[in-house]
Amino acid sequence: MSDMAYTVHSAKNFADTLKALEEAATAAGWTALGVHDMKARFDKKGIAWEGQISIFEMCNANFASQMALADPRFVLHMPCRAVVRELEDGVVEVSILQTTYVASLFGDEYEEMAAHVGAIVQGIIDSATA
Repeated sequence: MSDMAYTVHSAKNFADTLKALEEAATAAGWTALGVHDMKARFDKKGIAWEGQISIFEMCNANFASQMALADPRFVLHMPCRAVVRELEDGVVEVSILQTTYVASLFGDEYEEMAAHVGAIVQGIIDSATA
């Protein structure tokens, strides 16, 4: 079983990292579905949160349908989500669940496809944070 998450630090500020994620996902043939501003949601509920935090969602319908047809439980982990957060020192961190970790929950027969999809998603993250 692989590590659960893939995490990198961005060379960009928070807003530019989110914009770069959308651009990198689109360039890779994925659909940027949206951004959930969790800091704003926390603030609205009176919950103190230091720094910015958002969830970026992306999907590739081709891969998503292949995985869903292979095992409908994969839909529980769709779309792909990246957590973008600003650390105390102003560094922006991007984390995603490893696709191979998720696939390992369903059996070894999905490892090859999960590794392929994971390499693409990590490429998107790496491109956006460079």
